Amino acid sequence: MEVAILDADVLVDFLLGEGAAGVVAARLRARAAATTSVVVFELARGIDQGDGARLREALRGLRVYPLDHLAARKAADLWRELEGRGERIGDRDLLTAAIAITANLPILTRNTRHFRRVPGLKLVR
Repeated sequence: MEVAILDADVLVDFLLGEGAAGVVAARLRARAAATTSVVVFELARGIDQGDGARLREALRGLRVYPLDHLAARKAADLWRELEGRGERIGDRDLLTAAIAITANLPILTRNTRHFRRVPGLKLVR
């Protein structure tokens, strides 16, 4: 099983024991999961103060890919392309996609409606 970037939605499923929780758990056991600094921001912003320990536990052992200058430039290029086609997606999704592309990794997400618009991005189930 190849490593995949876990998007915020599937990590929330894992934390709540819903939806894609089983798929995420299997990837975590197989050490075939990573995430991005943008996803960590999304989760940390949305989690209740008392659930910080649960989030830290869920992220323990996950490689977190940063938004570096290469990914930031890729995101800008993707934004221009999607904007030109009238197919914009949210900035956080765009940044996460750019990080995945520059790391040459697919994304595991339930939000395929947005992510499938991104050229060069691979999605996994």
